[in-house]
Amino acid sequence: MKKIKALCFALSVLLFSTFSLAAEQSRFTGFVPVSSKQTLFVDHLVATPGMPTVVLINGLTYSTSSWDSFVNQLKGNGLGILRFDFRGQGKTIIHDGPIRDRIEFNQQLVDFRNLLHSLKLDGQKLVICALSYCGGIATAFSAQYP
Repeated sequence: MKKIKALCFALSVLLFSTFSLAAEQSRFTGFVPVSSKQTLFVDHLVATPGMPTVVLINGLTYSTSSWDSFVNQLKGNGLGILRFDFRGQGKTIIHDGPIRDRIEFNQQLVDFRNLLHSLKLDGQKLVICALSYCGGIATAFSAQYP
């Protein structure tokens, strides 16, 4: 009986601390500069210390809202969650207006690296998930910036 009470107490402490961690997470939603001329729309739930950040990268015709149901399943456990709209996507294109020039693949890699730097996530543990075309960006990014 004492072991059961001790186990129940330990579980309650664990559950309470998990909920406390989730409550302490901060969130940023807005535009983040990635160069002197470019900003990207970002929705970033900051990870609690020691937890990784899950980076959700859209496909070409998607936006951050494409990940809503996925994010709803992930949030609340201390994981960081970063989703953003590249140039020509979602709220970034609404902010910037129509695309006038070709968006180069390598420029997207640089924008992604600069975004992580701006958010102070470079060097942090990241789990990268990508849809469609941006699976290629995630793979190239991981190879170029391990």
